[in-house]
Amino acid sequence: MEHFISLSIVEKDAHGDVMVTWSYPTVDPEVGSVIVQHAKSYILSEAHTKSSFTKHKATWLYSQATEKGTNLSALPRVESFAIYLCAKDFFPEKYSALLKILTFAYATTGSPIDVLEGLLGVFNEGKIKIAEMTWVASQFNHKKSLLTPINYIIQLLGPQIVVVWSALLIKKRVAVYCEKLGELLACIRALPQLVIHRQDWNLLRPVVLLSELQLEDLKTAGVYVAGFIDPRIKGREDLYDLLIDVSSATVEVSATAKADLTVGSYHKELATWFNEASGRDPDHIVVKALRKRTAELLEKLRGLCKDHEGTGDGRSYVTQQQLADPELAFAPHFARFLYNVALSEGMAEESQTTSSTPS
Repeated sequence: MEHFISLSIVEKDAHGDVMVTWSYPTVDPEVGSVIVQHAKSYILSEAHTKSSFTKHKATWLYSQATEKGTNLSALPRVESFAIYLCAKDFFPEKYSALLKILTFAYATTGSPIDVLEGLLGVFNEGKIKIAEMTWVASQFNHKKSLLTPINYIIQLLGPQIVVVWSALLIKKRVAVYCEKLGELLACIRALPQLVIHRQDWNLLRPVVLLSELQLEDLKTAGVYVAGFIDPRIKGREDLYDLLIDVSSATVEVSATAKADLTVGSYHKELATWFNEASGRDPDHIVVKALRKRTAELLEKLRGLCKDHEGTGDGRSYVTQQQLADPELAFAPHFARFLYNVALSEGMAEESQTTSSTPS
């Protein structure tokens, strides 16, 4: 548990008030505010799944709430509660399983001491056993946890998936809207596999409220894949370059990003491959094959890198002028796409006229 930060109990009383009633150690005030916002809107709401995860700044927040019908006789003034575990790493299965046991312990006795004793057992022995429930840290494989179903998203979005791939590859701001929390989380956590060569799940903000605190985090992050249940996100083009609406299986590109996300023959061919591969191969094979195709594209870009006189830094890179060379015969929109890819991969110098994403 070297990535552990804190553990908090959040309770909802008969009047509907939600607050953090216990934490170990003391939770950061800003993170505590996000926890309460998240608990009120999602995890303690009857409309949503009782297990969730999200991220604020560098902190991952995992949560487990009581299921409907849970016996809370040990907590007579509590209508429902959730336990939040804050950590530095992305590992939903591991922390979700642990939280289910700790939630059971608190519901059974109503004592935070029992929760703390269970947590200390995890620190000291790497395992916990309460009643018939057992959790052993060594049984969880982090690499396997990252590889989640992706084919259903490809098939849901159809040819539009190639626009999503392009947006992720050139580091655009992606918003994902879905009415159901569980479905939203499944989609969000799968998307980094489209650019798996980066191994970056930290760009995720799985569940975001349109609150000043959480929107400020998005602004600071700059590049992200953020999930929303609030339909008002559809009218907030200032927050995204590309919006995936899971509920309607549509993709919308903001006005400022259309030039960077234009689809040409290369993308259409890739869209056909996506469709065929997702209908034929298992998820992990599709991800592996996509990684290879992406690597081939990046290798071609590296082959176009040149040393440029007068820079004094000794680096080689590509320029917009190179990609616009008639001898290369690139369509203007494809040359723009390649340049944006090169920028995202550190193979080009920043240009004031290329990127459309607000800073």
